[in-house]
Amino acid sequence: MRTKTKALVVILAILFIATSCKSLEIPQHQSVIETIPLHLQDMIEVMIAENGVFIFNPDTFGTNPDTYILISHNNKENVMVVINSLEYNDDKELVVDFVETPAQTTRDFSVVKLVDYTDEIVIADEDTWYKLDYSDLYFSSIGRIHDITNESMTVGIDTLQLLLNLSEDAKYLVDEELIETNDNALITYAISGSGLVIYDAKKIISSNTMEGQYTGHIDSHTIEIHSGGDHHSFQLSSKVQTQFITKRVVQNKLINFDYVELEYGQKLITHLYDD
Repeated sequence: MRTKTKALVVILAILFIATSCKSLEIPQHQSVIETIPLHLQDMIEVMIAENGVFIFNPDTFGTNPDTYILISHNNKENVMVVINSLEYNDDKELVVDFVETPAQTTRDFSVVKLVDYTDEIVIADEDTWYKLDYSDLYFSSIGRIHDITNESMTVGIDTLQLLLNLSEDAKYLVDEELIETNDNALITYAISGSGLVIYDAKKIISSNTMEGQYTGHIDSHTIEIHSGGDHHSFQLSSKVQTQFITKRVVQNKLINFDYVELEYGQKLITHLYDD
């Protein structure tokens, strides 16, 4: 009996050693732009007002099984950033080293996708590629409400469903039944330590596209557009406020944009197209 027990202990020890010594697989990676999930695009358009690196954790941001990395470099022309190397350190953390390469066109940001990778990532040179500060950033996305509780909402954005917690300020939406299941809504949210948190949501009545002449700002988040012989005022989503800066929109410029009409007649621009 003792011999069998010893043999079992030896076998288990061998299996443990073999598992411990097994080399960790380096994930495949690729630079992406067109295939970025829609809600990440909405967030990136806001984030690129600052320089830095942000890692989209797949569990928090609904991109499982892939991890996305944003590298914002909006003060550099004709540059894109790619991964120079990937390797595991002694703590079995994946270390990412970036390098700048020439780009044929001016880019405000680069995005790298790590395919089928969901674990932690360490940036090799954090003095150069420092982490983006998102503490004061708010984002807006259009989605369909799939489920509502007193604490959270499940929102479908494009093909993904995201679970977003409700902030204390947003719980009135549920208490007063201002947002219901199957509503299309404009969601305003932020990143917190516990994930994505909703701060506001407004029901969408209609979605439209318009071309018009930008005649100026009324305030920091409202502009005037001249179209069809009339002047119209539109509010700007957080994403579009950043787009006005990064796209260098000047007064009297002709612009094309998407906007939504919300309850009570409010009109809000959600996307600004390139020239």
